[in-house]
Amino acid sequence: MNQKLVQKRDQHMDRHIDQQKEQQTKETIMKEAILMTSAARATDVPASGLLEIALVGRSNVGKSSFINMLAMRHALARTSNTPGKTRLIHFYRLDPKEMDPFVLIDLPGYGYASVSQSMRRDFLKMIESTLLKRPSVKLVFLLVDARHAPSQEDLKVEAYLRAYAIPYRIIATKQDKLKRQDINKHLSIIRTAFKLPDISSELGPHLVSAKTRYGREHVFELIRLASSTFARGGRASSFEEQKDADRDQKERPKG
Repeated sequence: MNQKLVQKRDQHMDRHIDQQKEQQTKETIMKEAILMTSAARATDVPASGLLEIALVGRSNVGKSSFINMLAMRHALARTSNTPGKTRLIHFYRLDPKEMDPFVLIDLPGYGYASVSQSMRRDFLKMIESTLLKRPSVKLVFLLVDARHAPSQEDLKVEAYLRAYAIPYRIIATKQDKLKRQDINKHLSIIRTAFKLPDISSELGPHLVSAKTRYGREHVFELIRLASSTFARGGRASSFEEQKDADRDQKERPKG
């Protein structure tokens, strides 16, 4: 990799870490956070009229902890004792101070080792059905474990989101379990797997830690941007389309 690019990437990471430290003193206050309902199918639940954000990812990637971190609640979202067995979709309404309220839709995790292949396919079909048949979903957070390369299921979901022009961001969880000197290496692995640029991208990966709340305020910035930027109608806004066009241009062979 070009030395200047590596230096730029490292400088960006250092600056990002410093900004995260500063934001610890300016955390978004949560006025209310509730579990609205749970359902077997997202289409069984009427649209909330609010910005809705779907959470997808492997079982045990930390979706429940991610929700609790945003909500500043210890047990709003409960971790299953048998990961991969939960088939229900959970709807959480979060009402932050000085922000419009929004809804997090927690979809069942996929890819857990003890789950059958047929159940994995059912989970992926549930994700597809939710995102296609619920136009109120304006953004998807695809959660991956920062310590590991994305799974084949992760890649399939990301390819699906891209194919249907569904706005999404990749959230890399468990940042606290990485040594600082290893962060760039792990981010590079994730970027390579998803064919993302080697420098900072709107798509991510965006590092978070539920334990230390690292990245919490950055996630809220992503949500604020989604609220003000993404177009209605379940398709990407011109902002997102421009990002895709820029990436396609970079990937296009020269000559």
